[in-house]
Amino acid sequence: MGAAAVGAVTLIVIFGSTFLQLYRLEREAARLEQLQRDLEVQNAQLREEIKLLHTPQYIEKLAREQLGLVKPGEIALLLIQSPTDPSPRRPVSNGTERRPAQDGAGRQPPPTRPGWAGRVWNALRSLFD
Repeated sequence: MGAAAVGAVTLIVIFGSTFLQLYRLEREAARLEQLQRDLEVQNAQLREEIKLLHTPQYIEKLAREQLGLVKPGEIALLLIQSPTDPSPRRPVSNGTERRPAQDGAGRQPPPTRPGWAGRVWNALRSLFD
C-alpha cells in the first residue's frame, strides 16, 4: 500500500504541475489574443487617420485647431476663459492691513476692474509667470 500511495502522490505532483502550467499558458494565450484584437482595431483607426491626413480639408482643420493658423484675410480671435468661480478669494484679516479710503459719507469707492485689454494683458503675463 505504501508504494501505491507514493506512486499516486508522484503522479498527482507531475500531472498537477503540468495542468497548472497548461492553465497558465492558456490564460497567457487568451491575453495575447485580446491584445492582438485591440492592436488590430488601433491599426485600423491609424490607417483611417493616415487617409485623412492626405486630404487638404483635414490638414486645414488640424492647422486651424492645433496651430491656430488662419487664411489670408481672416481675423483670428483669442478667447480667454474666465475662472469658474468669479468671486475673489480674500485672505483672513489680522487687523494690521491697510483699509481703502472712504469718501465723506463713509462709503468705500467701488473696486476697479480691468477692461478687456487689461484682462488680455493679465492673461499673457500669467503665461510667463
